Amino acid sequence: MQASRSRLLLCPLQIGLAVQMHHCFDSKFLIDTLYSLGFCSSYKEVLTYEMNAAVSENNVAFQVDGHFTQYIADNLDHNTATLDGWNTFHGMGMIATVTPIIGKTDRIRRRTDVKPEEIVKRAKVDIQYYNRQACDGLLKLKFEHLENVFVEDVTSKVDLLWKACWLLQPDRPSWSGFMQAIHKGRYPGQSSIIFMPMIDMNPSDTTCIFSTLHFISAQEKRSNTTPVLTFDQPLWWKALGIISSEPDGSDLKAIVLRLGPFHLQMSFLACIGHLMEETGLHEMLSTVYAINAASNMLQGKAVLRAVRGHILVDAALSMLLLSDIFRVPLPLLESDTEKNRDKNTQDEQTGTLSTPYESELNVNQVDALSINKDTAVQLHGVLELEAASMKELRNNLQLQTLAEVFLQDNATLEDILSAGEKALVLLYNGSSREGLDELRYRLFCSKVAVGTTFVQIHTLPPTSAAARFHSMRVYLQVQEWMGLKVAMDPTDYG
Repeated sequence: MQASRSRLLLCPLQIGLAVQMHHCFDSKFLIDTLYSLGFCSSYKEVLTYEMNAAVSENNVAFQVDGHFTQYIADNLDHNTATLDGWNTFHGMGMIATVTPIIGKTDRIRRRTDVKPEEIVKRAKVDIQYYNRQACDGLLKLKFEHLENVFVEDVTSKVDLLWKACWLLQPDRPSWSGFMQAIHKGRYPGQSSIIFMPMIDMNPSDTTCIFSTLHFISAQEKRSNTTPVLTFDQPLWWKALGIISSEPDGSDLKAIVLRLGPFHLQMSFLACIGHLMEETGLHEMLSTVYAINAASNMLQGKAVLRAVRGHILVDAALSMLLLSDIFRVPLPLLESDTEKNRDKNTQDEQTGTLSTPYESELNVNQVDALSINKDTAVQLHGVLELEAASMKELRNNLQLQTLAEVFLQDNATLEDILSAGEKALVLLYNGSSREGLDELRYRLFCSKVAVGTTFVQIHTLPPTSAAARFHSMRVYLQVQEWMGLKVAMDPTDYG
């Protein structure tokens, strides 16, 4: 229908595909090629749609009964991947979230006479210049006493129930799976997103932050509600200083400033690490994670590892307490400790090493050892993805020669990076005379030039910069598998 009556009909599927292609690749040639084949709308129609959407966008988030509205402002980087570094946009982006979702969408009226001046007039933020020092307000900041608000939570004992299940040894899921099992129904917290105007200024500049605060305050003043604004940690700290330095009676004093949840979680984890610094928590986490990783976890940097590690420590301590209270023996994992001790004693007597890397590269042993030791493989289930690489490694002598570099405990950084990049070029069927960046660009051009192949970015080879960190991580992981102690800091290797 779209191909037969292209001027009268505008099908949602075709225009949606064209807009998505424009967002992903920003290629006029690609969109017009697909348009000539009847798969999507034309590039001109995409530009018309985007201009109409910008004009009809409702950038005023009025308060709705039974809904909670909050604003989020953060750094905005647009069009940063240009070859010459020009035509990039760095500014302050703002959105408003309405929870729960409003459930209605505005119809976009198609117009052909939309001008850029109309779009600029539609989304405008008045710049308020800030002439004072924001740090002066922080010196006057006073912390008030918090009220002890007690809220009865019916799910507060669920964590204790999950921990007690360890002693009973039933078939039960992990903590996240246990939480999903006891909750039923649809999550009611989905939000509607309303896009607000952007400010073409340095987001870290106090004038930009000051203008953002005034814009949000004016938005909520129309609805006679309290403005709630969320920043990340650097911008939140400057905004707090600006609000604190404002005189009494200022409209900015009514703003409830919130720290972003990710940085709030990082600060919370760092506080735990600071308070528990001399309690042996670092040593306990070091039994599961690497020493440097445990240090980063207690500093609030490795957030996912820190959350997982604290859950493990809490479960272990709770098991010890519950076992002592109820006189229930702790469950013991079946292990081959005695067998390993006997084997190590035999190796010491014969002077041999119990490692599969004694003389030459054994591909089958490397494969089995990596699957047993690499928790990322077990968690994400990427065994099928690695099967092709292992098959190529078994059949390609050049790849085996490059892989031997990662088994050497005295390999230099230059040898590791060179071997890693050459190995990736071979895996992507590249030439030995080209690097990863040249191979990536050549494959991309060959797929675009055909015009009948949808270019999927994840099928292209990685860049040389990405391969650099990947090669260093592989070398560090292999050395850990082999049980060798190398003077390497994991944080320096990505």
